[in-house]
Amino acid sequence: MPTCDICFDDVTKVFSKLCGSDCEGVVCSECLSAHVTSIDSDSFDGSATAIKCIFHPKHVLPYATWEQVADDKIKEAQHRRAKAMLSLQCGGCHSR
Repeated sequence: MPTCDICFDDVTKVFSKLCGSDCEGVVCSECLSAHVTSIDSDSFDGSATAIKCIFHPKHVLPYATWEQVADDKIKEAQHRRAKAMLSLQCGGCHSR
């Protein structure tokens, strides 16, 4: 049975290769969920905060990885923030 590198619990479902093939860390869904929740709680509208790897903080986690453990509220907030950041609008005639 695999062991989570964060909480050291033996778990049946783990996530590995979080940020790519060179990422050797193994994390359980509870620890990954807590990590994603922590990053989201520090985020605010007006910025699109990247969900970074627990083991390699300079690497961004793919959406397909962190969306498996994030609740709908976090996913909606991240989508809203990204959409706002990628939207180019005239400040004179548009408001967000």
